[in-house]
Amino acid sequence: MLIAPARKAAAASVVQRLLRCLAARDELLQLWAARRLQAQARGLAARQRLAAQLAGAIEIQRVVRGFLARKMVTKVRSAIEIQRVVRGFLARKKVTEARSATEIQRIARGCLARWVFADIKEEITAATKIQVRYFLAGRAVLLPRLSFIKPGLFDRQPGVVTCSAR
Repeated sequence: MLIAPARKAAAASVVQRLLRCLAARDELLQLWAARRLQAQARGLAARQRLAAQLAGAIEIQRVVRGFLARKMVTKVRSAIEIQRVVRGFLARKKVTEARSATEIQRIARGCLARWVFADIKEEITAATKIQVRYFLAGRAVLLPRLSFIKPGLFDRQPGVVTCSAR
């Protein structure tokens, strides 16, 4: 079986076309594979950069949060210090007011005691004078020189003392 040259040429042409298609397909598959590998590599690099940026952002947040927490603690300590000072001031003021009240009470009690003592002193002095005069009146007969004793001085009941109110 002999094949006609035209037919051979047509068959060769078909075979060449198929081979060129296979070669083009292989080349295309290699390009697609290269693109796929490049995309994978770019994706991996981008994910690594993103992870590094995320780690940096987390580190920055950690530092800032620590700074803010220390600043807040300082503010809280300052507030506690202010509260301590104000509470001390108020306590000292209260003690001073209590001392003032105690001082006023002391002065008032002293004044009242002096008034009462003055009244009692008047009563005691009056009672003493009465007792002296009563005693001397009983001896008036023996002591005629005591002319200062007035008649009727001892007409009141002995031992009864009247108190004058202020």
